Amino acid sequence: SEYSQDAAVDDFAMFETISEQHGDDWRTWPIELQRKEPSELQRFKNDFEDRLTFHRWLQWIANEQLVNVKTRLNQSGMPLGLYLDLAVGSRRSGAESWCNSEVIAEHVSIGAPPDHLSPAGQNWQLAAFAPHKLKARKYDALRRVLRANMRHAGLLRLDHVLGLNRSYWIPDDGSPGAYISQPFEALIALIKIEAERAGTVIIGE
Repeated sequence: SEYSQDAAVDDFAMFETISEQHGDDWRTWPIELQRKEPSELQRFKNDFEDRLTFHRWLQWIANEQLVNVKTRLNQSGMPLGLYLDLAVGSRRSGAESWCNSEVIAEHVSIGAPPDHLSPAGQNWQLAAFAPHKLKARKYDALRRVLRANMRHAGLLRLDHVLGLNRSYWIPDDGSPGAYISQPFEALIALIKIEAERAGTVIIGE
């Protein structure tokens, strides 16, 4: 199917296959794999084609199940179907941050500043898109995330929607955290375009 040939699915399958050999934190992998050097990735593809195919198949199965759920919900009188959730960020050591490493801010985590509920602040250990890197690549990584989540969602909840305007970054070296401005108008426009294309209602938390 067209979905099983998606480049993002291929990238995820590669991450899963490498993880089976080197662990699920890509930051501990051999440097050539961290940097996604083409020759090393090709070697993995040649050596572990069966595992790559298996992980692509798993994603195809998951996609088909979601298609089936969406169809059955629509047929049962629920025109909006699934109500899904888009988290504020992804695991720093996980697939999304490796697949999109070209646009991920380095040596920082998304979190929250100190307040009455959490005097020490909160470090969520989530990857942050670097605004200038994201813009330079025409927001392609964010588009892919939105499209993947909207593919089956009649409604999509954006967690911590304040992050479209600013996000709190905490440096790994122990320096104080700070709010980083985001290109709010561009992000809102992008979300509106993708939501219109997908027919998805957006809810900000």
